[in-house]
Amino acid sequence: MKEVNLKNITFLGVNKTDSIYTVYNRCDEGYPSIHFKQNEFYFYDPQEGANYIIKDIKNGNNRYVINTTGYYFIEGENIIKQNDTWFLEKKDDLLWTFQNKKWKKKIILSDSINLNKKKIAYKNRR
Repeated sequence: MKEVNLKNITFLGVNKTDSIYTVYNRCDEGYPSIHFKQNEFYFYDPQEGANYIIKDIKNGNNRYVINTTGYYFIEGENIIKQNDTWFLEKKDDLLWTFQNKKWKKKIILSDSINLNKKKIAYKNRR
């Protein structure tokens, strides 16, 4: 698999039912999403989101180790200093996993482009 440039890319949380992958847009919770920018990424996990400042990214074999130095919630707010390590790993041409070093759970994601290419289904759920 080819290495991916993470800048200006958005990943969306997906659910798997049988062999179908779906992004559910829930009005009350939404879906996990990550948007990488120049030197930070925005991570939204339903009901809460923050912008994380990237210190460095190490990659190899489609596994990215992302070290962050702090975060803020809204543009212009003070940065809360906190060192964190995140892991983003490409599983195949469709799916990725994402987790924080402190968490036990992994979030399953797909590049948002896969929605446009109809490789991932999209459903509104109320």
